[in-house]
This record gives sequence, structure tokens and C-alpha cells, in this order.
Amino acid sequence: MAFVKSPLWVEVPDTKENIEQSLKDFGIKDYTINEDLSVDVDDDVMLCNFELTKIPFKFGKVSGSFLCDANQLTSLEGAPKEVGGSFDCSGNELTSLKSSPKIVGGSFDCSHNYLSSLEFAPESIGNNFYCEGNQLSSLGFLPDTIVGSFWCCDNQLTTLDGCPNSVIINFHCYGNPRPFAISYIKSMVAVGGEIRN
Repeated sequence: MAFVKSPLWVEVPDTKENIEQSLKDFGIKDYTINEDLSVDVDDDVMLCNFELTKIPFKFGKVSGSFLCDANQLTSLEGAPKEVGGSFDCSGNELTSLKSSPKIVGGSFDCSHNYLSSLEFAPESIGNNFYCEGNQLSSLGFLPDTIVGSFWCCDNQLTTLDGCPNSVIINFHCYGNPRPFAISYIKSMVAVGGEIRN
């Protein structure tokens, strides 16, 4: 597992030599620098709690989890296109999911940001989807099926239009301006487990 150290620079490095040094500074190992200077990592990447305002590399594919939560990110530019494990960008200052991964093998967590839309959410997610604590007034741009649980609590939702067709485990939608009736929820989404409204 790669654990980052405190950032030693502000600008994203733009040469292979600078990228290698910066990866070393962040304690990231098991990486490949591609011709376009994107970085593939055969491990987890942990970029949490460092007050980052930008993702410090241009990532390609990360085989493990990619965690960039609890920073000050306003953009996901530089995020990997594919993540084998979970992707967590919660607790930032994001207003858009543009540049988020297309494929996430584990859970996807974009909770506690300033999102008003889930446009650019991953096309494929292998476990849970968390989007609570944002400013969502509608859903949409979601995979048809959430393999794990789905959290859309504490937003500004007055409708569940655009929600997934099915959620295999639990569905949580409490804390919105409109309390959704169980019958309404069941008419919108097939839930395999618990519904919390």
C-alpha cells in the first residue's frame, strides 16, 4: 500500500524525471510512467488529508483503491480512468464529477461535496455508491444497477427520477426535503435489502 507524505510542491510535474521524484516524495511505488506521462499504479493510492487543491499526477489505471478524500479538491482532473478497488473523493469542494473514473471495481464515494448533478459518474461500479451530503435536486447519470447499497441522503431531492433501476442491497434516502414513501421508492427502484426513508 502506498502512503503519501506531505506535498513538497504545488505544480503537477511535467517531465518523467520530475514525476519519478514526486512519486518518491509521496511514497508511491509499483508504478509505470506511460509515454503520455500518465501514471499507472499496481497498488493502492492514498492521497487523503493533505489539503490538496488538485490531484498531483495524471493517473491512468490504479489496480487498488484510489483515495483522495478530505482535501480541498475543486476538480478531479488527473484522477485515474479505471480503479480496481474503491474510489473515494468525499469531503472535498467538488461541484462536478468530470474526470472521475469510468470503471470502479469497488465502492464509489462522492459524498459531502457541493455536487448539484451526478453527471460524469462512473459507468460501472462494483459495490456501493455514496452521494449523500451534497446539493442534489435530482438523480440521473447512474448505472442501471448498483451491486451494493445506494446512499442519497441529506440532499435536496424531491423526486427519485433517475435513480438506478435496481439496488442489490440497501437504499437510503432520508434527510431530503420530501420524505419518500416506501411505496413510492419501491415503484422507482427494485431494492434487495433495507430501505431507509
